[in-house]
Amino acid sequence: DDWHGVCPLPVEAILAGYCDRKDTTATDSSWLLAGLLVLADWLGSNSHFFPMRSTPMPMAEYWTRHALPSARRAVESTGLFNAHSAGTQRFEQLFPGLAPTPLQHHCDSVTPADGPQLFILEDATGAGKTEAAMTLVHRLMQTTGASGVYVGLPSMATANAMYSRMAGVYRSLFSESSSPSLVLSHGARHLSQDFQQALFNALPANASYGTERASGAQCNFWLADSRKKCLLADVGVGTIDQALLAVMPARHQSLRLLGLAGHVLVLDEVHAYDHYTRELLYRLLAFHAALGGSTVLLSATLTAAQKVAMARAVTGPREQFAIDRDAPYPLVTHVSADGLAQHPVATRPEVTREVRVVFVHGVDTALEQVVAAAARGACVCWVRNTVDEARAAWQALQGVAGVDTGRLHLFHSRFAFADRLAIEMQLQGWFGPDSNADDRRGRILVATQVVEQSLDLDFDHFLSDLAPIDLLVQRAGRLQRHTRSLDGDRASREARDTAQLTVLAPPWTDTPDENWLAAFSRGSHAVYPETHVLWQSAQWLRAHGGWRMPGDARALLEHAYATDNLPPGLQGAQLKSEGEAKGQRDMGQWSALTFEAGYCRTSAWDEEARVETRLGDDNTTVYLARWDGTALRPWANATAYPWDMSSLKLRTATLKALTWPDGGPLAAALKQLVADTDRLDEYTCVLPLVESETGEWTVVLDSASGATWHYTPQDGLRTG
Repeated sequence: DDWHGVCPLPVEAILAGYCDRKDTTATDSSWLLAGLLVLADWLGSNSHFFPMRSTPMPMAEYWTRHALPSARRAVESTGLFNAHSAGTQRFEQLFPGLAPTPLQHHCDSVTPADGPQLFILEDATGAGKTEAAMTLVHRLMQTTGASGVYVGLPSMATANAMYSRMAGVYRSLFSESSSPSLVLSHGARHLSQDFQQALFNALPANASYGTERASGAQCNFWLADSRKKCLLADVGVGTIDQALLAVMPARHQSLRLLGLAGHVLVLDEVHAYDHYTRELLYRLLAFHAALGGSTVLLSATLTAAQKVAMARAVTGPREQFAIDRDAPYPLVTHVSADGLAQHPVATRPEVTREVRVVFVHGVDTALEQVVAAAARGACVCWVRNTVDEARAAWQALQGVAGVDTGRLHLFHSRFAFADRLAIEMQLQGWFGPDSNADDRRGRILVATQVVEQSLDLDFDHFLSDLAPIDLLVQRAGRLQRHTRSLDGDRASREARDTAQLTVLAPPWTDTPDENWLAAFSRGSHAVYPETHVLWQSAQWLRAHGGWRMPGDARALLEHAYATDNLPPGLQGAQLKSEGEAKGQRDMGQWSALTFEAGYCRTSAWDEEARVETRLGDDNTTVYLARWDGTALRPWANATAYPWDMSSLKLRTATLKALTWPDGGPLAAALKQLVADTDRLDEYTCVLPLVESETGEWTVVLDSASGATWHYTPQDGLRTG
């Protein structure tokens, strides 16, 4: 009944502040109570702090002499209570050396409302949304009593990049006397060198390691040993999946929710999810607000319908909000108990840009453009929608006269992790911010969507297969990204012609049918099945010849996703897409917990590995292994985590074509490999490879289709 004095801060503050609210019921409180009990159970189960006492003694003596001192040491060991928010600071104090952008200046002047609230920041790439969000986090920590922040991103790569950025700025959110923790959380965080260095820095100084350690992120070892605990850290960075599991029937869900309850939740690129994951996101916003938490959402653009759904998730479904589809851009939307307010802001002059768009309707024409641009000395990127299409274009360019195959590159998702990292490093050198004219001249990259996020690349000429218009804008963010001279060296002013994006699309028609895209490219249709969105994207671009940012941001997005003025031939396809979307939304609602029900038993609780936070293709992690006839060795010659570095993901349906041996040396080697390797188990999918005379590596497994699978570090895994 009374949490005061029972728990150390900030857990006491979370529970007491929440349970003292007049509208709180025992059912509502059960979510936090469950999390507190899990936390207490984990700490109390540590025999290091609570060893067996063999000498009989009265309970009162045990309680005062052993239990309480041990409990205090156990709690202190977690690092949960070592941080306190900094005093009020301005933007320049939080980020020394940076002049605030208009968005950042607005967030620096915001006075948050009382209680849980939601901020939605919409601005162009490069406008400083991350720093603006951290400014709001600081304000919310000052006014609402939040004790920390969790930053969720759409992918592990973007989470790694954000972790590195946060390592340099998170301390400014806390007082100088504090020791705040910064923890990275996702399935491959052990492969992050920055995070591993932070773990080493967190080790106690001893004779083995010495007392001199490099300065870095403060990472408490207890918090870092499980992704389930990362939301308890003062500053957590990871994928959105770790936060979504807090509202799903996964084991230790309540521990995640307890950690989030005292934090500001920051979610980046919230436009990037399907209907299923978006429904889980809405449920997360509802839970977080019901437990008194505030959220900051970041996006380049959102539709009015998406913003209404997010606002209603925070305030309740009965609230009615009117958001204009033609609202100004950039925009800050603030939702609180006082209602919804929208605040237009200006844009940095550096991020305003114009992109011309031209269409081509055949692969041969696109190839001619690539070759012609490279012949002029430009560096070129062509983003294709599928791996097979990217490989086909790459192979076609190898046979074209005048193309330097040494400056022709391929990048997609079917590379072993070690090879993918090596390719990313090469791409940064050839096309990154520090690349020069010699690096770039006549170089061609054919890639898939893997270049859309996290990589800071800059191309002179850019082609893309047709995609939803917001993704085309995202891809074009790699077109003339940095100011350069005509020959490709960095310069203070842009000397290249107006940026041009070439889009490979079906021939235009005013009367499309549902096969308009599928008849042109089955691969593109499989990846982006909402034909009406792609047709309307092409329609808007044809009418306007491209876009100007930020002026066109709102109009192009609303037009592409509108459903109220479709051609008759697309109406059936749109209804089918809407039916599939409703099915995804229903699945999302069914997969998530319900706050009003309280913490109770359901029939669906499961391990987090089997609770789906995203829909899409059913993928399996496979491990490439070199087979010498007697033993299997990892593909990657890595000193740390060689099997992880040898992994990649493939569609599970694709793997069903392969047959693994029941007997013989290879079957025995696979069994021995599982017995000898901690990272692998009997369910692990291993692809054994042998080297051919041509230097290719062949998968030595039978295929139902009779096709042979090959792998090279240059073109990845070829499944046929």
